[in-house]
Amino acid sequence: MQQLASAVEWIEENATHAEVLPLLISVLEHPVLRRSEPVGELTGRTVAAALAWLEKHGADVTATRLLQALLGVPGLPDERLGEVVAYSLRWLVRHESHPRGRYLLQPLLSHTGLDDDQFDAGVLLAIGWLRDRGTGTRAYFLLESLLECSGLVAARVRDTVALARTWLTHHRSMPEAGFVLKPLLVRRDLTDGEGEWVLAEAMDWLRAHRRSRAARRVMTALAEHPGIGAADREELLTTGIAWLESHSHSPQSAQTLRSLFGPTHLNVARTRMLVDCGLRWMSQQKPADTWQMLGVLAERSDLPPDRAATVESLVTARVSADPTALDARWVLEPRLARSDITLAQRTKTIAWSFAWLERHRPHGDAHVLLGSLLALKDLSATETGRVVEWSIEWLELHADGAAGTFAVRGAEALLGRLLSLELDAAQVRRLDAHLRERKALGGGAPGGGDFGSPRP
Repeated sequence: MQQLASAVEWIEENATHAEVLPLLISVLEHPVLRRSEPVGELTGRTVAAALAWLEKHGADVTATRLLQALLGVPGLPDERLGEVVAYSLRWLVRHESHPRGRYLLQPLLSHTGLDDDQFDAGVLLAIGWLRDRGTGTRAYFLLESLLECSGLVAARVRDTVALARTWLTHHRSMPEAGFVLKPLLVRRDLTDGEGEWVLAEAMDWLRAHRRSRAARRVMTALAEHPGIGAADREELLTTGIAWLESHSHSPQSAQTLRSLFGPTHLNVARTRMLVDCGLRWMSQQKPADTWQMLGVLAERSDLPPDRAATVESLVTARVSADPTALDARWVLEPRLARSDITLAQRTKTIAWSFAWLERHRPHGDAHVLLGSLLALKDLSATETGRVVEWSIEWLELHADGAAGTFAVRGAEALLGRLLSLELDAAQVRRLDAHLRERKALGGGAPGGGDFGSPRP
């Protein structure tokens, strides 16, 4: 840290000199400072020096790397963020079709702290850049970022889809086309004609790339799409099972199987095929690596009786052997959400969950299991009180006071669960700071069910 402090001191003394730029970027992207949230003293001083540099050199082409680094600073105060966004938009207007533009547009569009006007300005600049350079091979990076924005108004969606179609006309056979097809498949605001086109385009692409590792992103988006036809779904399941068996060590195998189950119940034969695929996959792995896959199977209420018994036996054996295993949460969370399990099974799952939380509740991901417990109606008053206390402690530890990171970390969802309960005055006072964070994101009044979310 002493070396970093010396570097920051030198930067402050030379903040307006052009040659300080590489060191500014290195310090802003230093992993030690990136882990310091909210913005710590050294980061704050470096951000101030970076803004002083931009005041003099912000129109230079080289400013993009510094602007990218600033947009990546976690927990940046709103005032500082506003200055960074203003410099970014001015640079993009000045250098509207410069090749470096996409490197700045991507982090700008994905930043959670933009207001509506800033976001729309960024979207318009991205569309303009793509109209000039959108047929280049690597334009898919920016197309992906733009298609993943959920705040696009209808006119911007039409423009973006048209640009994606143009790009795919030139590059549909490339493996990288999957980065454009997936966000197109995920959007639910396409016209009927656009939706039919992207389903056909994605199936054609998958047939050509079905054995590749890259096939997973398009395959899972197709499997979760509500408009896929029966024949395509049959083909997709066959492709998906073959992919899982040929990529048995993929860390995404569990998520892939979950997607293949799809948004609606399958017939018994297809369900059995998918369960057997998951069980075979588990038999080929070390037990410690199978928790997520077991969780995917354990969450299903539509398994054939014999397969349901097999999964139940595995769950009981694995979790009862060590309910405090860190990855056991992958089984406990979906298990708590099932309303069809027996009282005995639910009682065991609650006991296992409490054991897990006793050991891991400071853990960053504990909020999901806490939220699952808060949603239950059959906890005793004592049990509910313990979960409420643990949840408030988690918020105090992991919510950093910055509205821009509030929902991203899961704090908003947990707060929503807490606000659905009757809390005492002391508990409400402890939640007050987090209520302000939620209000800054546009959340509803305390006790309401409509919770705000950040700009995607």
